[in-house]
Amino acid sequence: MNQLFRWLGLDSFTEIDQILGYEFITESWLPIALVWLIFVVGLVLAAINFMPALKMQRRVRVLSFLLRLGIVGILLLVLLRVHLKLDFQQAYPQSWLALVDDSGSMGTADADGPRFQAAVKDLQTMKKRLGDDVDLDVAALSAKPLGEAVSKDSPTLIHRAILRELSARPGLRRLLLFSDGRDVERQDLSLAGEALKARGIALDIVLYGTETPAQDSQISAKPERSVIRHGEPLVIRGSLTDASDKGSCELTLEENGKEVLKTTVSRGSYGLFELIHHPEKPGLHRYRLSMAADDGFKDNNVSSFFADVREEKINVLMIEGKPRFGFKLMKVAIETDPLVNLACVSLDMPGGGLFVQGKPLHSNPAGGLITSDSELYKYDIVILRDVPRTSFRTGEDESEAAMDLLVSFVKKRGGGLVTFGGQSVYRAGGYADSSLATILPFDLSKHFSKAPHFPGRFTVDVVDGKYQHPLLQLLPSASDNRDRWNALPELDGCNNVGLVRPLAQQLLSRRVQIRNAKGEQEWQEVPIMAYLDLGKGKVLSASADTFRYWQLQPHLDPPPLETLMANIVRYMAPEPGSRAGGVNLVVANPTPEMGQMVVLSSLLRDKDYSPLRLANLKVRVTKPDGQVLSIYPCDLPERPGYYEYRFVADQPGDWSAVASLGKDIRKTKFVVRGQDDEYAELAVNRESMAGLAAAADGVVVDDFAAWLKHVDVSSVREPAVRDLEIWNSPAVLVLFILLVCLDCFIRKRHGMA
Repeated sequence: MNQLFRWLGLDSFTEIDQILGYEFITESWLPIALVWLIFVVGLVLAAINFMPALKMQRRVRVLSFLLRLGIVGILLLVLLRVHLKLDFQQAYPQSWLALVDDSGSMGTADADGPRFQAAVKDLQTMKKRLGDDVDLDVAALSAKPLGEAVSKDSPTLIHRAILRELSARPGLRRLLLFSDGRDVERQDLSLAGEALKARGIALDIVLYGTETPAQDSQISAKPERSVIRHGEPLVIRGSLTDASDKGSCELTLEENGKEVLKTTVSRGSYGLFELIHHPEKPGLHRYRLSMAADDGFKDNNVSSFFADVREEKINVLMIEGKPRFGFKLMKVAIETDPLVNLACVSLDMPGGGLFVQGKPLHSNPAGGLITSDSELYKYDIVILRDVPRTSFRTGEDESEAAMDLLVSFVKKRGGGLVTFGGQSVYRAGGYADSSLATILPFDLSKHFSKAPHFPGRFTVDVVDGKYQHPLLQLLPSASDNRDRWNALPELDGCNNVGLVRPLAQQLLSRRVQIRNAKGEQEWQEVPIMAYLDLGKGKVLSASADTFRYWQLQPHLDPPPLETLMANIVRYMAPEPGSRAGGVNLVVANPTPEMGQMVVLSSLLRDKDYSPLRLANLKVRVTKPDGQVLSIYPCDLPERPGYYEYRFVADQPGDWSAVASLGKDIRKTKFVVRGQDDEYAELAVNRESMAGLAAAADGVVVDDFAAWLKHVDVSSVREPAVRDLEIWNSPAVLVLFILLVCLDCFIRKRHGMA
């Protein structure tokens, strides 16, 4: 029956189960008189066969008459454009979707083996049982083609997957979810259930996994800084969990596939551990930190990241007023650092003149203080040691342009400024109303006393227990570092620098006995060292200049002053690769999690460190699968020269980014890791799935074999109406041709024209 109606114009997708009614409709475009005329003429032509003049047998006359009458009828059917309005009940197979969870947690090996393999086995059994009775489609939770193994770094995103599949399948009748039920987004799954219910889609959930959480070991780690200078240590911090009852765990660090470090972390340090590695060569290196653990999940026992090791020195300019013995020891303490290129200028030599040492970068070191921003900006750090304010005034020039340039060096260049105490600086040197005083972490007030100095020997105190501040880490161990600070020799005298500014951070202090307003002596804490972050640049100031006492201590190894100055130089220097005139590329998070927003940025400045606005910056980001994102970022008026570009980390693995401006190109890489929450809890989440099923009026299947045996697979029957254009159907054309051919055949057979 269906084939007959196919010849009459019924589409091939419709299956007729039962005819409920029909009606013929005409759409004549001819006048009714003309239709009757054609019918009469056709009838006359057909009746000619009965004329006595024609020699024909009676049965041939009748057959020929009927054939011609049929031809006329078909012609009239076409001219009248006859339609058949058919009311019927159609039947078609149910449309099912099997949504299989292929996330990382489905790789858990329970008593019956890996969950994913059990789900795939049930899926194959269902395909054989259903055969052609059901139109079954299969999709993976990750939206990738369903493979033979889990997508190791893919998270369980049930809510998102259900809504995605619903939007792509308007005729879906039943959804089967094969999962362990642990949605890492912790969405309210009742919303997805209500969406299924509203569309009349049946939901059946087949769960895999045990109620008891599986024991899993995992590690998470990232570098303290993803861009370092060659010679600096690569500091890696992280945490781990170990499912075993061992008291320690062995970690292995690989650099570009080669093992470079092996260490053991005690159980007490699992919450936060720290590794230090010294890269031997510059370049962009890929690191892989793995833990030795015996559990069901090996993939989350590894943490990977990239680190860019730059061949870049820190250029330091140290300026001294009158050269003293402490200057020489400070010079030795700084220049022993292999990362430092040190230039020293002594302004007030005995007998007049100045003295230049080291490798100065500016063109006229014999000229004294630098008065050109392009020359000063060649340095990363400037250190001032007891430079009197009069040194900034040359001849009749009272503008102190060189001092203003130091302020610009910090605010515009983003450099680091370090100032030490002495007889001729701070309030003692008349700096209170200078431009330099506006960027110091001290206010240079008379809050404690009107005296410019506090004489006498003293021991420094670390303020508020900040022993772990990067500037104050003399030894790696926290306890050893505390002991080292408490064992440091006394210093001799300091400046009265007033209070620490509100936005500054005080690091060191000392106790001083000061006479109060009543004339009584009382002890007060006065600042010795403080730090101020000014956004682009940094300022570190000390009110003492006798740190040389910390250098000549043979029982203290390494010498405390060398370590302190190394900390200061590294902390105060701008980030490597941030010098003006080129393209830099910074990844905000070197190990983003899949699904998170990745933030890359470039700070473009010309050689004078002025913001480079509306630059034609081009960025190409390549995903692990080779797909390329082309980005053309633009800076904003409120942040000139700062170009930020964002995109979603939608694939786990190694990503690369290239930023180009003209011929300047900067490349970097980063690793997108799978969601950590995927392995945080590995027990089956029956409660969440029960809530989803209840919202959709569905069921959680406990016995899949029994469910499959009794599930309704009958065809869907629905009333339908079709308008069939009989006049334009293949059946009418074929019938017309057959009638004409048969009539010709009969006439020819009996010898008629």
